[in-house]
Amino acid sequence: GIWAGMIFGGTAFQTLILAVITIRCDWEKEAAKATTHVKKWSESTNNAA
Repeated sequence: GIWAGMIFGGTAFQTLILAVITIRCDWEKEAAKATTHVKKWSESTNNAA
């Protein structure tokens, strides 16, 4: 029925969109940004203590 179509169709569409985003992401770049953020946070925490 309509509920099954909305649930399964929506789930399939969401999965497809998230898969495309995941595949297209430059994970090396994201890891470098995360490392930078962690280092900045760590330095600010050490300076405050």
